[in-house]
Amino acid sequence: MHNRRDFLRNAFLAAGGLSLPGAIPGLRASQAGANPLGAMRSGSGHPMRFIFIRKSSGLIPEDLVPVSFSDQEKATDAAKGELCIDLRNHEMPAYMKPVESLRDNLTIIQGLSGKMMRIDGHWPNHACLALVDSGGRAEDLVRASVDFELAKLFPSPFTHIGFSAAKPVSGIQPGLSVKEPGLANYDYCTPKVAYADIFGAISDRPEDQAEFRMRGNLMQFAAGRQKAKLRSMELAEAERQKVISYVRSTETLRSRGETLESMSARLKACAPVLEERFLADEVNTSDKQIGQAEIAASALIAGLTNVVTLNMDDTDTIYPELGLDGGTVHDIGHRKTVGGIPAKEGRSLIREQHMKVVALMVDKLKKAPEGDGTMFDNTMIFYLTDNGEEHHPTCVEWPFIVFSGKNSKLDIAGRYFRFPKHGERGHKTLGNWYTTLLNVYGNPIEHYGSLDPALEKLRIDQLGRIREFIL
Repeated sequence: MHNRRDFLRNAFLAAGGLSLPGAIPGLRASQAGANPLGAMRSGSGHPMRFIFIRKSSGLIPEDLVPVSFSDQEKATDAAKGELCIDLRNHEMPAYMKPVESLRDNLTIIQGLSGKMMRIDGHWPNHACLALVDSGGRAEDLVRASVDFELAKLFPSPFTHIGFSAAKPVSGIQPGLSVKEPGLANYDYCTPKVAYADIFGAISDRPEDQAEFRMRGNLMQFAAGRQKAKLRSMELAEAERQKVISYVRSTETLRSRGETLESMSARLKACAPVLEERFLADEVNTSDKQIGQAEIAASALIAGLTNVVTLNMDDTDTIYPELGLDGGTVHDIGHRKTVGGIPAKEGRSLIREQHMKVVALMVDKLKKAPEGDGTMFDNTMIFYLTDNGEEHHPTCVEWPFIVFSGKNSKLDIAGRYFRFPKHGERGHKTLGNWYTTLLNVYGNPIEHYGSLDPALEKLRIDQLGRIREFIL
């Protein structure tokens, strides 16, 4: 650890009302609360897995358009007209070279809007995954984010694990996913911290084992003290609920540690082998992303979780290892030249690095046998931004890049979709997209997320799933 006391302090505070990655009911409890519709498996009979890879500073729609589109197709796309095009014979932008072999699994979705959200500047917090009005305060978090909702449909010991490579910090930090109304999650901020907490029980490194056991002892001590507080003091209801939440979180962390120790054989078989540079106290952004992706994929393969979210960067993140020296993602978002590299090229370099993360995770999942295929067959990967179509967005567009295994329940692989622009009949929102995902995997919700007031005024139907995506 960079600073063991800081890490333990952060862990201790996180248990007091927020959720650490995995600070949620264990395997037995998750199974008891399984989806009543029985959506516990993909069509192959195995759990479906979902990977959310989020970038900051927008995802510019024109940068997702295949370079080999005809002039007519490019013109229709630029005019925000409706399109559905087979991608498999098209040349993709250069930054997508790392995922060139995944053409049959690739989907590009354009024209979705996210104007149910209020973006203050360029930091929407939890809004992009929970579709809330702002998402900057606990009272804004009126629902679990879509990644947590999907995790409920495919229970696992950790339910959901979050990672963040965004800031040069160790330990854990608040994440952008929401466990339940009013309760955000926490993300692991370095591969070293994530590895020690997830695989520390079976690590050959004495420091990882010591950290793992110290964490368990700390949580047992914390839970005991708070139980004593409940017994010995008369508390106002609000304070009482805080203490109960604290006890529940700390006991869950301790229980999770016991679960990990009981799964030691499985963990040893699936633990990633990381180079020392990934486990250093100070790791550059790209290595942090790669190391976290290795751990996330291993956690999926081990069966610890079926849903992971990787937050790749934020506006303060730097990428000097990509040649972008002397500036931040924020600078690039404002079209500044950084390290002698123009902003457009800088954005492309960052996206290429992110595509390398996708390729790494797909490769690991393809090497893990499952049924008559591999684990990637039962996986969907979503690459999205937290910020719409620009660094300072209007949110009339919110592009998505998706990679789907062959057992996906959506009929989208190998195609480029553009829906009618905001305000026109047939337009679709992020709410429609997330509703579709939840519906096909077993959550019958009529509509997920807040509604767009502007579309309501225009009397444009924005409820329900996207039928064009359904098999």
